Amino acid sequence: MPIQPAPADQGGLTASEAGFTRNITEAGHGFVAKEVVYWDGANWAKAQADSAANAGDSANTGIVASVTDVNTFVLQTGGIISAAAHGFTVDEELFLSEITAGALTNTAPSTASNVVRKYGTAPTGATIAVDIDNGYVVQ
Repeated sequence: MPIQPAPADQGGLTASEAGFTRNITEAGHGFVAKEVVYWDGANWAKAQADSAANAGDSANTGIVASVTDVNTFVLQTGGIISAAAHGFTVDEELFLSEITAGALTNTAPSTASNVVRKYGTAPTGATIAVDIDNGYVVQ
């Protein structure tokens, strides 16, 4: 069951912000560009496909496009991220990693109870096209 986005003043995304970028302020967040994060109801955390709880809800997740400072980052939920030397092959599909929290991978999870959620593709060697799907749990 999808969770409802948290109010903007609590760090969640509102419907009008879906598919764009948003500046997020969270003291000492510790994130770096290209990490996948989700709103856990109280804070932003690194997402991981090893369980539905750790993957978060597709409506409350995104990729860190950039880090402004130790307390602020830019969350991207759609569109193109400039990501020089991202390490993926051009046109690869990118999924949430089941092994490393916050990481994207070109391999869809295959372990039972893990979440397969595509976050987009790598249209060039220096960009990521963010297009987050709802995903599904591996049976």
